[in-house]
Amino acid sequence: MDRHQLERVQPDERIRGHLVNAFVWYLCVSFANIYRSSQ
Repeated sequence: MDRHQLERVQPDERIRGHLVNAFVWYLCVSFANIYRSSQ
């Protein structure tokens, strides 16, 4: 996949990528909080 295809990514695909990233971060942070509070 070359750079020209990367630059033509649909906006909703990019938004979906940001949503997935935010969701993964939220899972990691909440899991860390539960782990810390359980000790």
